[in-house]
Amino acid sequence: MKILVLLLVFSSFNVNAAWNVQSQSKIRQMEEDYKNMGTGELASAWGTWKRTHLFSPTISGKVIKVPTNETRQGFVNAYFYKIPTNASRPLIVYFPRMFGEIGDKLTDDFVSKIEELNVHVLVIPNFLSHSWIQAQPIYDKHPVKTEIFIIAAIWKEMLKQIPKDNISETHFIGEGLGGILASAWAAQMDFTPRPLTVSLLWPPAEFDTSMINLDAFIESSSKDWANCGSIGTFPTFLNYFILSDTPVGISKSDDQCLSAWGANREYVKNLHSLSTLNAHITNGQVTRPKNFQYFFEHSYKTFFRAITKKDEMLHLGYWINSIRKSQPALDVRILTSFDDFFNKGIPLAEVARKANLQPENIMVMNWGGHGGPIGTPEFTEVLTFEFKRNAN
Repeated sequence: MKILVLLLVFSSFNVNAAWNVQSQSKIRQMEEDYKNMGTGELASAWGTWKRTHLFSPTISGKVIKVPTNETRQGFVNAYFYKIPTNASRPLIVYFPRMFGEIGDKLTDDFVSKIEELNVHVLVIPNFLSHSWIQAQPIYDKHPVKTEIFIIAAIWKEMLKQIPKDNISETHFIGEGLGGILASAWAAQMDFTPRPLTVSLLWPPAEFDTSMINLDAFIESSSKDWANCGSIGTFPTFLNYFILSDTPVGISKSDDQCLSAWGANREYVKNLHSLSTLNAHITNGQVTRPKNFQYFFEHSYKTFFRAITKKDEMLHLGYWINSIRKSQPALDVRILTSFDDFFNKGIPLAEVARKANLQPENIMVMNWGGHGGPIGTPEFTEVLTFEFKRNAN
């Protein structure tokens, strides 16, 4: 009953909605088209697969080493793409999900979609990416504040690559974990040009709680994966992920196996990879963390302390409130799903109320898990409806 009430609240849009009418219509049509998808975990795995390519899609920019005193390496990597003209064009700043950076197929897929809009592009990874761990950020202050200082260095370098005169307007897109960092940076007062919109796609409402939820998902998935096995899962994967456009009518056992495959592929393997990289850089012992708690406790102790203390800077509402106080006119909007397991047990309506967001600023889909709809062809149309009109 509570979910039904929330859905009715969040579905009450008007012509002044933050998400434009065309986007709303397309998103609601997606709900109808994919209503028989299955669980949120399956939708997440399926959507991730749909963003994966045999070969990475073509992107037109370049990765640049940005000098910063906030890392032991003295630099971080960021991605820039400048429209090859002196004409003024929109700038879209993309903050990828955890593990996301240029060179991984999911991020490159998203960036290629943005570049098709004929806009400048800046991509800023986060602390759960290979390039960030390679750079070794110095977290001797609050870890989120360190992230903000690093983003400030990237911003300064970006303006050398794309002068302000070549930027007609600025928009932020934060996916998953990137949504918190997009909001944290938007809340700062000492940078220009200011964004017109901040679009948060499946953001964790509370990063500390999301890590607990994710560990629970990984634990249950590991048991399912042990029962399925990679060889036994392949025919199921082929049937539902390759031979059909949408997995419809899937059995509970097949749903669990494919969800477990997605969890192992996206979370467990990346955790192992990040942990191994960190061990090599710090001359530490190579471990195979089974969950995020272990990873943070042994590899990112400053974040682990913030997580265990439930630090408010790890909460989306804190930064949206900061934006509302400092820049009340900034258009902040959220797109998420009711079955996003990252936000399990977190009342979205309460987060929105405390952050002073209006119902029209939030679209909550009734399917999709954690970011599954991003993998659909229709999501490209949503990006076009939202930003192409500004790029023309």
